[in-house]
Amino acid sequence: MILFFKDIPVNSRPNELYSLIASAGGEADSGEVLKAEVMVIRDKTTNALEHHGLAMLDSEQSASEP
Repeated sequence: MILFFKDIPVNSRPNELYSLIASAGGEADSGEVLKAEVMVIRDKTTNALEHHGLAMLDSEQSASEP
């Protein structure tokens, strides 16, 4: 499962995504979160930067279990 976090704060770090998922019921320390990334995308028309987060979990069940 892939989780997408739109418009996250500019100074966000991947470890903060792990913490966010853990506080929402995911178990970041048990290996359910496989990867977390912070992406910066430039809008070609406005030249504005967008900050987004992406987290890969090992299964659909991992994201829905408390």
